[in-house]
Amino acid sequence: MEIYALLDLSKPPEKLNCSEGGQSFYHYFAPPLPKNVIMFATNNNSIQEQFEVRVSIDPSVEDKKIGEFSRDKDCFVWKVDLTEEEVDATNKVLKMDRLLKISVTKQGADEGFSSQDKDEEDLVFDNDNDDITEFEKSLEKFEDDFKENQSAIKTLHKKVASLPTKSSTKKKVSDFFKPKQQKKNSDFKAKTITSKETVLTETKDKVNDSDGDKEQKGKRPHPFVDSPESKPKKAMMQAKPSKTPEMAKRRVIRKSGKSPAAKFSDLISHENPTGRWGHGCCKICHDKAIVIGGQTKQQMNTDSMWLLDLKTRKWELQKSDNSTIDRRVGHSVVYDEKRNLVFVYGGSKPKKWYSDVYALNLATFEWEKSETIGKAPTRAYHSCNKFHDELFVFGGVYPNPDPDPDGCSNELVIYDIANKSWYTPIISGDIPNPRSGHSAVMIGSKLYIFGGWDAPTCHDDIYCLDIVIMKYTRLKPIGEGPSARTWHSTSVLSNPNQFCIYGGFDGNDSLNDLFVFDSVKTCWSKIHNEHNSILRAGHTSLLMTSPYSDDDVTKANNKSQVLIFGGGDNAGQFYNDVILLDVK
Repeated sequence: MEIYALLDLSKPPEKLNCSEGGQSFYHYFAPPLPKNVIMFATNNNSIQEQFEVRVSIDPSVEDKKIGEFSRDKDCFVWKVDLTEEEVDATNKVLKMDRLLKISVTKQGADEGFSSQDKDEEDLVFDNDNDDITEFEKSLEKFEDDFKENQSAIKTLHKKVASLPTKSSTKKKVSDFFKPKQQKKNSDFKAKTITSKETVLTETKDKVNDSDGDKEQKGKRPHPFVDSPESKPKKAMMQAKPSKTPEMAKRRVIRKSGKSPAAKFSDLISHENPTGRWGHGCCKICHDKAIVIGGQTKQQMNTDSMWLLDLKTRKWELQKSDNSTIDRRVGHSVVYDEKRNLVFVYGGSKPKKWYSDVYALNLATFEWEKSETIGKAPTRAYHSCNKFHDELFVFGGVYPNPDPDPDGCSNELVIYDIANKSWYTPIISGDIPNPRSGHSAVMIGSKLYIFGGWDAPTCHDDIYCLDIVIMKYTRLKPIGEGPSARTWHSTSVLSNPNQFCIYGGFDGNDSLNDLFVFDSVKTCWSKIHNEHNSILRAGHTSLLMTSPYSDDDVTKANNKSQVLIFGGGDNAGQFYNDVILLDVK
């Protein structure tokens, strides 16, 4: 049996140490106590005996019983409720830089502050304490055990979702135990010095766990700089020069056979939206798509919402009766067919970042701001995918107060549409490095994440998150795959097990190449471009027909038609064209 304690919703659960042949368990942690403590046990078989769970604060007060495990109870939540004497003892321990202890023993046994445990004074300043890394070592086994107990997973996730996102603790375990390596997510800004050159600010070294290279990191550059005639805005663009962005290590490529071909063609329309990048786009029914937001030449697009009829191929400028939502860039746009709503989340504009969720009613074209429960993360250039009644938000950029650099995230946060609540799930496996400008696509119950960057490093890795067991796997596909890039587009193809990657920015130049990933074969295929299309990044793409289309001809030819709109070339040019891409 293994026992875990969730003391901080922003961190993984802590595995309790086992002693006396599995008859007792314990874990030391830094005070003060959080508002809620979640305890759960994993076991291939049901718990055969009854265990008491206690918190030891100080020898001056009696250990406090907070719950128990039994054959019918393998998890519980303790809403921390202390007496005045226990509060005083906790404050005393806090001032003395000592630790609290959770102990689990067979009912009737008294664990408390046992002499068998490690000396308390050693625990206070032990920088290499095993408690901090024990979770990582046993996490794989923990997930295997949990596959046998799906009801416990669901119960735990529901209880986590119902709790406050932030605890009342002012100190964290990291204040007492400092690992040998600590990551600090940072960001950078950019300054235009020529029409085709963007420079970065050097800051502290960062160790990239994926590639093993030390990188210099600074303020995040504005993705598409304007021409030298336009004066950059200080808030978004000013920075000191630094190194050129470095690419992540390339994978070993195995080529086989002749590469398939793709055909580009312009989609003719009488009136197109203004050129833009960083906008959001999604299909809202079988034959219509919507474009929301975006930026052009250092200002938000004033014609912020357009509808595209995929049959007549005509644009229509759409205005809302209650346009309360701010114009923005780097946000996400997701369609909810069940409710006939379009959700807009996050994004940014000069000197402002967003964590709000807006819903556009497609019947009335009115906006409604969702009053959400829980702490909504502030993100831009993230990914957002719908699975059943939830939105899965991964990665992105978040703001830090000046002069600190903005941060880049690798956190997965879930928005429950029905309950209008945010929560952070417990995830194991090969956690991706922090990144933004990546792509993510949902195939069945699996989320595939590719590329992105945490400047100056661009990524070419691909991860799969199994939604059922909440476990990441870094894939090692065969075939010729895309180079490291960010701000590319992705779209599921007519074959629902495949998706394509098009264009993007590699840290130096914009791209126009095309690749297809097969999730069943775990392989990449490079698609030959019969007509050289323009370089672009920050664009959007979507499948013209449903991936579950009844068009037998399309299925027989294994052909997909992908629509691509907007983007820019990172040299001051913003596009408003629409092209159709026939992928065979």
